[in-house]
Amino acid sequence: NNMVDRFRAPAPESSILPPCESPAVSLKKGKRADGRSAEDHRPLFLKTGVISQARGSAYIEIGGTKVMAACYGPRDAIQTKEYSFKGKLNCEFKYAPFACSAKRGYAQDDEERELSAILEHSLHPAVVLERYPKSTIDVYTTVLEDDGGALAAAITCASAAIASAGIEMRDLVAACSLAWDKRTLHDPSRRECAVAPVLVTMATMASLNEITGLLQSGELPYAQQQEFTQTAVAACAQVYLAQQRGIKEAAERRLQRLQREAEVASAPEA
Repeated sequence: NNMVDRFRAPAPESSILPPCESPAVSLKKGKRADGRSAEDHRPLFLKTGVISQARGSAYIEIGGTKVMAACYGPRDAIQTKEYSFKGKLNCEFKYAPFACSAKRGYAQDDEERELSAILEHSLHPAVVLERYPKSTIDVYTTVLEDDGGALAAAITCASAAIASAGIEMRDLVAACSLAWDKRTLHDPSRRECAVAPVLVTMATMASLNEITGLLQSGELPYAQQQEFTQTAVAACAQVYLAQQRGIKEAAERRLQRLQREAEVASAPEA
């Protein structure tokens, strides 16, 4: 009774859904599901100096998306035998096991390795590696919770961590994510990313007006390309201002702490 019919082809281990038109992002009275309009960004919170063991670190919240970044170095590249006039920037992008609805593994998968390469490519033009010959700078980003725009948050957070480490940069790198579904949606949430046919993540050096990274999934109509790119650049500029404000506040807090320590040290003993 328990014999297996070897002449019958076994069922596939996995199946693929047939292609169908994805549901559109619904706007009720011009508002999205979370109450924002199509042009509104989610609240952004950025703080640096959150990891005491790292030379530079940062933590960012964009709505429900939470990312932490740590920067180590520059340190000597011991494994490199040949002398290098430029330093090397190493970046790692990793999801925490609890960051997504499905549990992630502890080791990097193919998606995380691809996002690590995009993260490094986006930050590389901003770091003055010529100042750090035969040295390596390591940047690690961990997504604690992903509610959409995790890569953009990681790029922005990693740039702030590098700046807080005192590493010379040409400019801060700010990133944003946009979706397009018959209209442009700023800073889409995870649910909006799941149904939007076009998703774009862009990284820019705002003060230099340069695009350092671009990742797009889906096909965008040619007539919308230029307008969509300009909208993404303007959205990155808004993130850049919030990024500057967070780093400036952290520098002011550090300066006040150093002044208090100097006052205590110079005070005469009773």
